[in-house]
Amino acid sequence: MRRGTTLAALAALLLAAGCGADDDAPGKSSSHAAGSEARAGPITIRNVHIVPAVASGTCVIQVDDPSQLSFSVVNNSATTSDRLVAIDTPAAEAVRIQATPEQLTLRPETSLAAGQPVEQVTPPSAPDAPITVLLDQPADWVQPGKHVDMTFTFEKAGGVTFGVPVDSCPTQSTG
Repeated sequence: MRRGTTLAALAALLLAAGCGADDDAPGKSSSHAAGSEARAGPITIRNVHIVPAVASGTCVIQVDDPSQLSFSVVNNSATTSDRLVAIDTPAAEAVRIQATPEQLTLRPETSLAAGQPVEQVTPPSAPDAPITVLLDQPADWVQPGKHVDMTFTFEKAGGVTFGVPVDSCPTQSTG
């Protein structure tokens, strides 16, 4: 009886593992505990999440303050550069990308990050400082634990739209 239970559990595990086989397909997105992930051609967008402004030392969202967008983007191409040209969402009045065009250029096998440390695929190929992306006047329906649609647009890879989670009780640096 014990052997039958073990085999059944192993079969269920293998079946569940096979269900994620298409996760690397272009334009495919997924959501993880730390944030969402999506692909646009050779570009992978990882750990995307919205960090709402909160009152100091609390989890109370400050609705009049901009929310920060945190993510990393990796250009997996070995030969072609690309550039992040826009981020859009119906969840905010505007999305402000505080970076130069050079900072938004992804040379082959490099990455960029917003709101988190940059870890280069092949150093030294891009700035080691993250860029800042802010969502101005987030909609009142942007609440912790919810997802909002966002579109990342790249010069060559095009755009990809996917759900992005809002942090439940964000920890923000004060500095």
